[in-house]
Amino acid sequence: MQTDLLLLPQPQRLTLTGGALPLDDALLIALIAPEAQPLRRTAVLLQDALATHAGVTWEIVAGSAAPDVQIGARLAISPGATAHPEGYELTVSEAGINIVGSTAAGVHYGVLTLAQIIAQSGGALPHLRCTDWPDFPNRGVMLDVSRNKVPSMSTLYALIERLAGWKINQIQLYTEHTFAFRRHPKAWANESPITGEEILALDAFCRERFIELVPNQN
Repeated sequence: MQTDLLLLPQPQRLTLTGGALPLDDALLIALIAPEAQPLRRTAVLLQDALATHAGVTWEIVAGSAAPDVQIGARLAISPGATAHPEGYELTVSEAGINIVGSTAAGVHYGVLTLAQIIAQSGGALPHLRCTDWPDFPNRGVMLDVSRNKVPSMSTLYALIERLAGWKINQIQLYTEHTFAFRRHPKAWANESPITGEEILALDAFCRERFIELVPNQN
């Protein structure tokens, strides 16, 4: 069990409370929210972390359908539970793992922190209490895609995935002549431009990760 945790970004408050929670196989991830769908991808992220780093398989269920004794983790949206809309409370105790946030984004950021802890702890998590929220509402990165080689879509997807793990919530693609304007083909001829369809796909990919794709056209 790892107790000297290295987390990025560093949580506002994290206290180790003593003891450890073994990560047993065949438990459940319970989604507790008025609508569970916004938490679905976040729960899959937790599933993947558990399978990769702890070697266990946990099924995702709606909270009302889960017997308490079988629940390993609870992901809960509770409006007003945190002072910041993107904040979360994460606890690991003998009762299991609990993450609560006022919004789906808050719960998502809690799972990102938990995934880092699982990666460093393996089959047993230290008992802890983590209270976290962002210092800045807008946490953005701008990438210039008009100089030198235009990034491939696979490169952009990989970059977005990495930034999402750091809880970045805005990405700008600075664009001049590298967008395929339908009525102005001379502007982007021979420049390997990004198409409108590709931008729509990137936007959907970003939104799944609580990232806003911000237009930046010069």
